[in-house]
Amino acid sequence: MIVIWRGAGGLVLLIPIIACLIMNFGTAKAFNETTYFQDNLWPKVAALWLTGIISWFVGRYLNTRPERIVIDRETGREVRQRLVHDFLFIRIEYWGIIFAVIGLCLITFRKLG
Repeated sequence: MIVIWRGAGGLVLLIPIIACLIMNFGTAKAFNETTYFQDNLWPKVAALWLTGIISWFVGRYLNTRPERIVIDRETGREVRQRLVHDFLFIRIEYWGIIFAVIGLCLITFRKLG
């Protein structure tokens, strides 16, 4: 599989891993049970929603930064340069919405099934 990102878009892979690790360690300590994260649905959904919130704010911060003005060496003209941060051609902040919806779908379909 080819993974495509621009700028800091790779954070879309890193943020959920960190959120799940934090939730796993936190629930293991809070409930004194090492498999609590694996056995229950709510910590996974909380990790997805935490990922969504972090992705939204990090994406908004990164994608609303001002553009840079660079001088082109060949022509001597000013060129406005704006770096886009996306993963699989979807901006980081919109991945926040996707993660939140996935968490909502997990709750919905687990109760139906």
